[in-house]
Amino acid sequence: MSRLDVSERFALVAVLAAFSVSQPVLDLLGSNAEFFLARRAPSTDIVAVALIVGVALPLAVGAMASLPTRAGLALSVVLGWVLAAILARLFLVRADLPDWWATGAALVIAGLAVWLFVRSENVRMAFRYLLVTPLVFTALFLFASPTGAVLAGEGGEIGAPAAVEDPVPLIWMVFDEFPAASLMDGSGALATARFPNFARLAADATWYPNAVTVQQQTEHSVPAMLTGVQPSQDLTPFAGQYPNNAFTVLADSHQLEIIETITHLCPSSLCEGEEAAAPPATDRAAALTTDITIVAGHALLPVALSDALPPIDQGWGFFGRELADFDVISAFWESFNQDPRSPLDRAADLAAQPPGERPPFIFVHALVPHHPWQLLPSGQRYEFVGRTPGTTRTGWGDNEWLIAQGIQRHLLAVGYADFALGEILDSLDDSDMYDDSIVIVSADHGIAVRTNVEHQREIQDDTVGEIAAVPLFVKFPGTGGGDVDHRRAETIDILPTVADAMNIELGWDPDGVSLLRPDPQRTETTTIGPNRTTVIPADGSAVREVARRIGSWFPEPDLFALRPLGAPDVYGERMDVERLDDSGLRWSLADANRFDDVDPGADVVPARITGTIDGPALGMDDVTLAVVVNGVVEALTQTYRDGATFRFQAMVSPTSFESGANRIELAVLNDGVFEAVAPR
Repeated sequence: MSRLDVSERFALVAVLAAFSVSQPVLDLLGSNAEFFLARRAPSTDIVAVALIVGVALPLAVGAMASLPTRAGLALSVVLGWVLAAILARLFLVRADLPDWWATGAALVIAGLAVWLFVRSENVRMAFRYLLVTPLVFTALFLFASPTGAVLAGEGGEIGAPAAVEDPVPLIWMVFDEFPAASLMDGSGALATARFPNFARLAADATWYPNAVTVQQQTEHSVPAMLTGVQPSQDLTPFAGQYPNNAFTVLADSHQLEIIETITHLCPSSLCEGEEAAAPPATDRAAALTTDITIVAGHALLPVALSDALPPIDQGWGFFGRELADFDVISAFWESFNQDPRSPLDRAADLAAQPPGERPPFIFVHALVPHHPWQLLPSGQRYEFVGRTPGTTRTGWGDNEWLIAQGIQRHLLAVGYADFALGEILDSLDDSDMYDDSIVIVSADHGIAVRTNVEHQREIQDDTVGEIAAVPLFVKFPGTGGGDVDHRRAETIDILPTVADAMNIELGWDPDGVSLLRPDPQRTETTTIGPNRTTVIPADGSAVREVARRIGSWFPEPDLFALRPLGAPDVYGERMDVERLDDSGLRWSLADANRFDDVDPGADVVPARITGTIDGPALGMDDVTLAVVVNGVVEALTQTYRDGATFRFQAMVSPTSFESGANRIELAVLNDGVFEAVAPR
């Protein structure tokens, strides 16, 4: 090894860093421009990421290996072995080998590769020629990727505004990760008692319970709605690639009030100033660095290591916020970008303003009820960190009770969507715009929450009722409404319907049809995802089946009344848990200090109660427990196994709490009788 000179060590490590780290990370970020669009990253940030990840990182690592000492020589070999192992593992994992096998084989292959580099002059010469690869990978990211297209498309041409014969206020709400069945009772009817504001809108609107999205992914489904066109999978959701859309059509006739969360279809020339100002460059750099590091860890590390990282499937950025200190970020940026309620609050404020010379077009896409579910029907939220119990890396396991609790937390977030809808409807009433307005409620896609789902967001033949079927309500100007139209509506029908209602001649041929026209009698439709196209029968049976399954767990309007199958219905009853269980059980409440001084009306409430329990009686899972708050049974739950630990979780209403200190007790069901569990 001593014959490796400084330049050869530099070439070994820099080239391997480029292939094993820079290229995979740039490829991932380049293929997902939404990562940058969602945070409204300026072009300087994108270029900086390309140069740092693509060029600076390999050069810096190569320089570390070039130290003219024996330690530098040893470091070059170790770094070369580790980087070669990462690269080999990437190829082995793509060949569908088990993760542990791929990792072990990659370490062996990497050792042989470094040995070959040391022994072969020709291999070392090849690595010198490959020193150009950091520049190649950076250029591909900047000029030949969807993210590069965002850069190239800035300032591009946009579509011409249309002539609008009958301009009226347009309020269009797009919720995110929202299955249609979540609004239904077990019979498939609208759950009016549970979601009173959706019922309020439905009384004046047409509800399409058989509506489906034509696209699985947000970055394609939202553009499909805004253009009426089935988009290509290789398009990026920004104005340069969708020059003709609802925003450009109504640019002259309406006052645009556009709140996009993921997409950027409203051109800057039309929506300049509509978005929040970007934070300082140092704060953006801190957040980008954290997120890209976490993304790289998930992409490059073995599962045993990457599982310890924050999940990256619960949003579009700021993955490490619970692990990093972001106090330097301004309070405004924190609240606007981290709180999914903010876009809906802003839409309600806009709807309360009296119309000016031009009627408003208020569009809001909110990450509600998107997981991680932390919202309550009261408009409040609760803290949640980590992975949802019952989930696998991408889907769900086989624990029926944890699935039911996942559905509960999702439905509670849907309850917040109902709350937010009510706020917007109230604002429209206050500004006297409601009667004259077109009001649209839609969603980009759903989510599958059920046992043994491999991926909760990838549409399959057996998950179309959860992922493809989405809510769709359209209220037209004037009185009347209250109709239920069971036709197969598609999300690409929304813009043609708006155009029909306002007598607009679109400057292109949409793929969708106006819902004001006769039913086109679709017998089947398709929903497209990155990996497959799924054909969906138009009879609506899939969404009704999901509604029946949800209804079996939640027959009552009160979502906090969930109970394990077979458990006595003691929810809401007073329980004096004085008789101690004699089996030796002990329990511990997680974050017990949260209940020492509770404000039931605060923005954040401790509505999710969790803890651990152990003892000789816990030889099996599914022990039924009652969570007693201030002497009242506020939740029924079951234990579940987390490795060698038994845990429990339960959701309780904020109305369960008293101001100040609250008493939390636990009781276990023994032979039909609840007995107190002693604290640990």
